[in-house]
Amino acid sequence: FVTETSPYTGSDVRAKELAPQVDAILKKTGRAKVNIIAHSQGGIDARLLASPQGLGYGDRIATITTIATPHRGTRVADVALGIENALPLVADGVTSSLLGFLQKTVYDRDTDIALRSQLFTLSVKGAAECNAKYTNDARVVYESYAGRSNMKPGFTVCDDGKFANEPLNLDPVTPVLSASA
Repeated sequence: FVTETSPYTGSDVRAKELAPQVDAILKKTGRAKVNIIAHSQGGIDARLLASPQGLGYGDRIATITTIATPHRGTRVADVALGIENALPLVADGVTSSLLGFLQKTVYDRDTDIALRSQLFTLSVKGAAECNAKYTNDARVVYESYAGRSNMKPGFTVCDDGKFANEPLNLDPVTPVLSASA
C-alpha cells in the first residue's frame, strides 16, 4: 500500500494524515499490524505516528524501516531556513537553489507557515526537539538505512551500524546539495 501526505508541512500534521490510512489498511487486510517503509521525512512521520507521545500507534505497527531519513536533521534544511549560511556571498543563491528544487521560493519560505514547519522538522534543531519529545515505542522494531555522499572519509561515521562502515568508499555529492555537504 502507498500512503500520501501533504508534501509541504511538518511531521506533526503528516502523521495525523497517515493515521487514518493505516487504519484503512488494517481494516482492508484484516491484519493487526502494518510494516512501514518510509523515505526521508516519511520516516519522521512514521516515528511520530508510533510514539507514545505522538499518536500512539505502536500497537498497530510491527516495524518502521526508514530510508535516508534525517533523524538528526539535515544542514540542507538549516541552509534553506537561513539558520546556517553556507558561505555569506553565496548563501542566498544556495537557499534559492534548494528551494527551487522544491519548486518554492525564498518568499514562500518566509510566508508559507506549512513550508517553514516542514523545513524546521528537517532542521538539526527541529530534529533534536523531535527526538527529545517523541520516544520510540518498545513494541515496534525500528531500522534505518542511509548513505553519505560528501567525498570525505567517514572513519567514525556509522561505526555502530549493522553493516560495516566503508570510510574510503566515497560518492560525489549531487551538485545542488554540495554547498551543505
